[in-house]
Amino acid sequence: IAVGLSRGLAWLHHNCNFQVAHQKISSKCILLDQNFEPKISDFGEAMFMNPNDTNSNSNLYSIGELWDSGFNKNDVHDFGIVLLELVTGEEPNSSNGTLVEWITHLLSDSSGLYSAVDKSLIGQGFDGEIFQFLRVACSCVQSLPDQRPSMREVYTTMR
Repeated sequence: IAVGLSRGLAWLHHNCNFQVAHQKISSKCILLDQNFEPKISDFGEAMFMNPNDTNSNSNLYSIGELWDSGFNKNDVHDFGIVLLELVTGEEPNSSNGTLVEWITHLLSDSSGLYSAVDKSLIGQGFDGEIFQFLRVACSCVQSLPDQRPSMREVYTTMR
């Protein structure tokens, strides 16, 4: 699911004729088909960037206006939250604070990586991949957008 989602977002950001910033990526807009392949839905607030046009309207912007300024990094952050949900089994917000705050606190302790991962995932033969996903998620939720990787970099790392 995580690799498929990263592939889809990388395609929207880097390969689609109109580069697309979804703006509302969450576990609620990820649908699964019969083969458990993720499908991204809910494009109501998406921003479409035309690399060949300098005219803009409410949902169509010139590539230079927003894209290069890191506008697409909102999707990277939101992808990181979804990835943290998948790896930890936790909700993005709870009475104890946000998932990002919780992970940041756990990772300040050297044993935090193990306590962050959903126990049902440990020991299934994929521990290396799970911890790699956790590291990718942490890079995606950096507070400064320019410190976050591109979705192409995320997909390349995860596949």
